[in-house]
Amino acid sequence: DPTGVGNDERLDLSTDPYLDLDGFEGGEITGMSRAVNGYIYLCKRSHIYRLIRTGQRNAAYDAVPITKARGALPGSLVEAINQAGQPSLYFLDQSVGPTRLSANGLQWCGRDIQTLWQSVNINAAVPCHGVYYNNKRQLHYWVATGDSEYPNAKIILHVNEMRDTEEGGRRGWVTVAEDNRIATAHCS
Repeated sequence: DPTGVGNDERLDLSTDPYLDLDGFEGGEITGMSRAVNGYIYLCKRSHIYRLIRTGQRNAAYDAVPITKARGALPGSLVEAINQAGQPSLYFLDQSVGPTRLSANGLQWCGRDIQTLWQSVNINAAVPCHGVYYNNKRQLHYWVATGDSEYPNAKIILHVNEMRDTEEGGRRGWVTVAEDNRIATAHCS
């Protein structure tokens, strides 16, 4: 249609609509955030990228690697706040567990539940999923442990109780026993 009416969804073929994120290095994309602190974040299992608007039609975003040592398990990237009320992204890294990305940078938050994290099955069919409850200031994660292919345990973070320390974010964690009825949800 030469008038362009009704073609809002059409790709402009005079530009390249794709953004390269190092091919399959670091795995496939496991999560994408909405804008947090002015940026969009993309996660792989072992990479995190910040998307920055360029203002150019032929390349609308630039992907800047934040780290190639940390990443998010599928279903674990959750938008929430930190104890100061600042927008933050929380995710479960396959190596170290709970991690936070906020205006203060990348921070490990799993020291208090390190023993539980060692039992998480990161290769499960559904290793985890999470959701944030703003009114309660709680971040809920369901995780697969042992040889379970689906979540069978639950961890809850009271974000307003967390404190920044030299070891990362500490305090605020509550665990729900394996195979408890509320710990066995397949999605959230």
